[in-house]
Amino acid sequence: SSNIEYMQMHLQQLKKIDIQLKPVSQELVLQLPKWATRKDLQDYFRAWPAVLDWDRPDLIAQRLEWAYGIYENETLIGLVQLCYPNAKAKTIEYGLLIDNQTCSDRIAASWRVEELIRDYIFNVLDYNKIYVRILESRKILLARLLELGYTQEGLLKQSTKIGTEYFNELLLAKFKED
Repeated sequence: SSNIEYMQMHLQQLKKIDIQLKPVSQELVLQLPKWATRKDLQDYFRAWPAVLDWDRPDLIAQRLEWAYGIYENETLIGLVQLCYPNAKAKTIEYGLLIDNQTCSDRIAASWRVEELIRDYIFNVLDYNKIYVRILESRKILLARLLELGYTQEGLLKQSTKIGTEYFNELLLAKFKED
């Protein structure tokens, strides 16, 4: 019952939130190294595929192919990046980071971004399948993705390292027809 109330509260907030995705900007490139050093965001940067050298903003910008800044009311609150596109199989994965210190409701913002990026992948890029990886411990996120029609396709054992510990990830997928 408390999970349902929790989700309903965030769904109410979702109706009020103004989220936009914009191409990578200098503001985003300069913000990434700051986000990467914050302990509360460490799990988002566990193995971010595009960003390797925080001291080189020029390289960060080059590695952010298929990335978009997430803005709430014109304030940068996060990053979404499409990665591992397979044009032949029409599959793609994406990663998402929302800064809970700069947005009004991280969960509602994440859900809105998921809607926007799913629409973009399926209807603009015309891909057939989206993959998402989440830490096995993220039970609320898992419940929301399952509710949105994602299915769990696998368990990736010790596939990510945060600090000195290894963690399992779940691989979820959603087809265009679902």
